[in-house]
Amino acid sequence: MLAAVIALAAWPAVRHARLRRDRPPPAAAPVPGVVAAGRAAGLPASALIGVRHALERRSNGQPVVTALLGTAMAVTTLIATVIFGGSLAHLVASPALYGEPFQVYFAPSGGPHDVRVVTGPLLEDLRRDRAIKQITLAVATEIEINGHQVQVFAMRPVRGPALLSAGDGRRPSRGREIMLGAATMRDAGARVGGSVRVRVTGPQGVPHQAVFRVVGRASLNGGAGGMGNGAAMTVGSLISTQCPPGRGQTACQSAARHHASYIVLVRASPGPAGRAALARHIRKYRSLAYQPQKPTALVNFGESVDFPMLFGVMLSLFGAATMLHLLLVSVARRRRETGLLKALGFGRGQVAAVFCWQATAVALVGVAIGAPAGIAVGKVLWRIFATNFGVVPVAVVQPLSLVALVAGVLAAANLLAAIPALLAARSHPGQLLRTERLSARRPPDPAAVDTALPAGRGQRGESRERFRSG
Repeated sequence: MLAAVIALAAWPAVRHARLRRDRPPPAAAPVPGVVAAGRAAGLPASALIGVRHALERRSNGQPVVTALLGTAMAVTTLIATVIFGGSLAHLVASPALYGEPFQVYFAPSGGPHDVRVVTGPLLEDLRRDRAIKQITLAVATEIEINGHQVQVFAMRPVRGPALLSAGDGRRPSRGREIMLGAATMRDAGARVGGSVRVRVTGPQGVPHQAVFRVVGRASLNGGAGGMGNGAAMTVGSLISTQCPPGRGQTACQSAARHHASYIVLVRASPGPAGRAALARHIRKYRSLAYQPQKPTALVNFGESVDFPMLFGVMLSLFGAATMLHLLLVSVARRRRETGLLKALGFGRGQVAAVFCWQATAVALVGVAIGAPAGIAVGKVLWRIFATNFGVVPVAVVQPLSLVALVAGVLAAANLLAAIPALLAARSHPGQLLRTERLSARRPPDPAAVDTALPAGRGQRGESRERFRSG
């Protein structure tokens, strides 16, 4: 912290040390465009003065740029946090995004009878029901990808596209194509468009190896491996890898199909008809029906995601502190101007309104900069998180939440301006102007003059007399 403070103070110290003594102080940078627009819009004088105070970059030594930057950073962080939290809530409420796009699945609970029921009467009943929108046959088994053991889901669509959540790329549709979860892709050193070595054990226990092309990144809940682990391919690709061309290929493929334990993934049409159809099939095959459950890792993260909110609150306090500092410094360093305004007829309410308008202008600039920046940052952060976590990256922007946040920022700015506005409104113009006049006429200490002015060749005495006569 000490090193950071010294580093931040270095450039202002160098600039101050290089200032010429005979150089007049820089004048405040005018903002004629904003003031002229406000005058044309019919804003009162207090509003025009407050806006001018908020936007003058060199405004009597006040930290205007710091306040604008702090407010913009606070708004950016708050909006990014709102987008991140809204996207996380949408993810938890959308099973299709974290790898379970089906509404119910039917799996054999044990024994060959259940296997025959799943692929026989149950599958036929689902096919006859037109309210069932998508049906996918899937089998899960263990394979090796570049030497890493993972679970693969081999799928065969029966109706509609395969029930598989794709983050990037496309679903596998032909032989030797595979999709990988995000974690599996990192562990195997693979990428979309590249190739991986797949090792599969055949029905006779003999391992076979083939090269597959990675066509996409899937959102998978790979069982014990957690989110982002696993792979997906077609049933035909799995069987062709287990049974390579040769004399016993036909017998091997028959054995592979016979020993496969299929599950049926189902998704119904939206509306009452689809819900009724699902309920009817669940009642008929109650012992085989299962509904997807939220992954434990996702639930735990959703319950403990406090860091983004805490970070947003911390930066919001920082922005509030910089704005309050600006307003208090403005009250202290504009005492003469406040006295002149009161002497010219400004009432207490008008003087207080100047500082409220100054805070409002700072907040509006922060919103104008921070709102688009916060939306962009929130989307980027969510995409990075969702991609690394192994889910489909869908960022959610809620307009009502953003409008409420902007209104809260404006209200907080005016609330912070209440104390400085009250201090300025209760001051007396005569006392303010008298204090400024006495401060301007007070003669300096000769010893301080001797110390400050340069010495040598009689310059000290001449400089003192010139200073006093001036």
